[in-house]
Amino acid sequence: MLKVSDWANSLYLERYSHTNGRVVIETSTFELEIDPEPAWTMAAEDEQAQHLLPQSAAEAAADAESEWMNRLLDRVSESE
Repeated sequence: MLKVSDWANSLYLERYSHTNGRVVIETSTFELEIDPEPAWTMAAEDEQAQHLLPQSAAEAAADAESEWMNRLLDRVSESE
């Protein structure tokens, strides 16, 4: 059983893509700042429509996600 004194800050992101395989970002040295105003929110209608997308549109969305993750990984590499 964990005690409160055993807890620590950590961030662990894991995803899998056909292009890059398994991608893991893990850190314990970060500073989190939360903006009280959300930068963007998806409307309920848009979210529902996204679940109804044909396969080609879903693949396009997956490609966009992969591009975003690649940019994120580039920034992490630059900061190290």
